[in-house]
Amino acid sequence: MSGAGNMDNSGLQSSSGPQRSSEDTGDAGQTGGSGYIRGAGYVRTIRMPPPALGNNTADAQRLEQALKKELDTGYVHIPWHLVSDLTARLRAWNWQAKVVLFRDRRSFVVVDLLDPADAAPVLGAALDIGTTRMVISLVDLETGKTLAETGFDNPQADIGPDVLTRIHHARIPAGRAELQDLAVTAVNRHLAQLCKENKTAPERVFLLAGAGNTAMTHLFAGLPAFGIIQEPYIPCSNIPDTLAAKRLGLAMHPKGQAFLFPNIGSYFGGDLLAGILAAAPTRKLSWAAETGSWHVPGLPARPWRAGSVR
Repeated sequence: MSGAGNMDNSGLQSSSGPQRSSEDTGDAGQTGGSGYIRGAGYVRTIRMPPPALGNNTADAQRLEQALKKELDTGYVHIPWHLVSDLTARLRAWNWQAKVVLFRDRRSFVVVDLLDPADAAPVLGAALDIGTTRMVISLVDLETGKTLAETGFDNPQADIGPDVLTRIHHARIPAGRAELQDLAVTAVNRHLAQLCKENKTAPERVFLLAGAGNTAMTHLFAGLPAFGIIQEPYIPCSNIPDTLAAKRLGLAMHPKGQAFLFPNIGSYFGGDLLAGILAAAPTRKLSWAAETGSWHVPGLPARPWRAGSVR
């Protein structure tokens, strides 16, 4: 089981997430004296007051202040590689920008800045990293709508049909690299096909969120996994953290980010956690089970009633 297709604020917008209304688009989205335009989800169109002798805040801090107000947060990180051409962009765009954002466990992060007139879709991908099957959903980050989905056999099965065989194969760096390459190459191929079918390109995919059991997450990220099956059964990392997509070999937007759901332990993976979080807003889940290789049950926190699935 995996909830990779329905994620909370740690990953992608839920496919049943908020749709844009008249309050979120166009002039109706302007917020009185605040000077910025409200968007939806992880894409926000921001309007800033232009600098003047009496308002000499630097360009990066001007954008940061507008985003902090828009997001109602105390901190927004603007990566240094976006700062170098910020001055030219803001002036060319008349102090407006379409901002692609991601929220990691520390703060909101600016992924990229787009021309506010850019009407092309801003996309994300939700990835279920299954031992036997993998599933990718293509998501519109502005609306939360799932545009398309595809599933395919995990090509790591060519090395071994079961997790244990793959973990043993990954004991040496070359084995880890081979397994990772098999999975990532398949994801790239199927993501490109989804984009083609929706008349867009992988370069419009800015965010990817993935969930799998602890072992599959390690193998997808190229991390050593042998400790998971060796006493005292300790994984390399419980929190893979947000990564530049290109570091994993993912063919997405050049500045794209990849988020891999954290693992609670060696046998409580991010797939089970993602499923529980996906059900949390509706409280329609009383219990969940990973029915793949590990057979792990999961119980949500109160006030859900155990023993009833509505």
